[in-house]
Amino acid sequence: MKQKLLVMLSIKPAACAAALAFLAANSDAYAATTVSALNPVTPGVGLQDSPNNAANPNFLSVATMTSAVATAFNNNSGGVINWDDSNGWVYGGQNALAQTVTYGVSQTGSLIISGLTTFGPTTGSGTTGTSGTGYMGFQTASPNTLTFSTGLTDWGMTQLNRGASRTVTFSFTLADNSVINYAAETQDPTGLNTGAYNWYGFRASAANPLVKVSFTSNGFVRFDDMAFIAVPEPSSTALAGMGALVGMILHRRRHN
Repeated sequence: MKQKLLVMLSIKPAACAAALAFLAANSDAYAATTVSALNPVTPGVGLQDSPNNAANPNFLSVATMTSAVATAFNNNSGGVINWDDSNGWVYGGQNALAQTVTYGVSQTGSLIISGLTTFGPTTGSGTTGTSGTGYMGFQTASPNTLTFSTGLTDWGMTQLNRGASRTVTFSFTLADNSVINYAAETQDPTGLNTGAYNWYGFRASAANPLVKVSFTSNGFVRFDDMAFIAVPEPSSTALAGMGALVGMILHRRRHN
């Protein structure tokens, strides 16, 4: 039995180390960090769950996500992308087809978000975000997609006013390729920056997590504070289990 354990311990750590080295070599060296606070700045016009979608069985309210992502951040399984320079973003100079962020209180988790067109942090232009001065913009009006390198159980972001009425329709693709559609929602109907900000949240299961978000709109749109909770990676789970096993063996040795 001891020989089997020693063989298992001699192989698995090396395999995990190789996998971690590969990920490090192929990740963005300029990955931005995440935070635990979701929408800390309440807009003067108010912030609401998308009225046309709040009754959807998969809809995740901003109140629920605020609590859930704070807990996930402390557990190194999630975070909030605030698009602010204080967290490593470069306004107007970081548009790309993919963005990498680290997450969790230790910032050891990594999520790559890939777009159909270039996107990234921006600021100004008469738009007020829900945290700091930065927010997310897209180089193309529609359609747009956000594909995640890791499956997510919880996800959401806040649509901002931009001085023009915008009607947006979201759809969510799960790991089994099934698609769940939300109803169209019009942001700032008057186009005078007087409409309440709309929050779009989505909850999936760990067995069939969210892998892609798509949306169409009738013009350019802006969003802030993208929150997410990732499904624990099998390698991380195995490594944690391995650590517990090593600890148990050492404990027994000390007491023998």
